[in-house]
Amino acid sequence: MIYAGLRDRKRTKRRMCRLRHGDSSSVSLAKPVPVRKEKIGELISIMTDAVCNSSDTVRISGNDLPKKKVCERFMKLTFGHIQYILECLDKNPADIHNIRAYLLTALYNAPVTIDSYYSALVNYDLYGGT
Repeated sequence: MIYAGLRDRKRTKRRMCRLRHGDSSSVSLAKPVPVRKEKIGELISIMTDAVCNSSDTVRISGNDLPKKKVCERFMKLTFGHIQYILECLDKNPADIHNIRAYLLTALYNAPVTIDSYYSALVNYDLYGGT
């Protein structure tokens, strides 16, 4: 049983690393490449740490969610989601006290919020922007 757990951890780490090496050539980098790569590496490390710990749950937004559910949501992430999170972080003026918890929540929610975010930006540009 221990070996199965180790095998699952290795498989999860490999899947998380696909984000780092996947679509990066198609992304326009507004900041220098080393800064973006470093931030992307941090996000991947946070996700990997969260799903590869010994607990059966992961705390997201103050709620303990089943690790399997969190892992499934993280597996839906694409490089576009990572870019969206980095863009939101660049625009965030708030002082974040627990950055790890904030980033885990952002990563978990990215697949379900990205469309609304970009729709709101388009609507603002078309109808409300000056």
